[in-house]
Amino acid sequence: MIFNDVIEAIKSLFSEERQKNQKRLKQYLREKHHEEIFEDFKLAQVE
Repeated sequence: MIFNDVIEAIKSLFSEERQKNQKRLKQYLREKHHEEIFEDFKLAQVE
């Protein structure tokens, strides 16, 4: 599945489903960012 296919599939979802997916994506990105910050923190402690 290419990126445009994903976009079209998302556009076809109902508003409520779209909002749930957006919330999940934001949560995933927040957690990923948190992990990166924590890894940087651990590296800084070692140095």
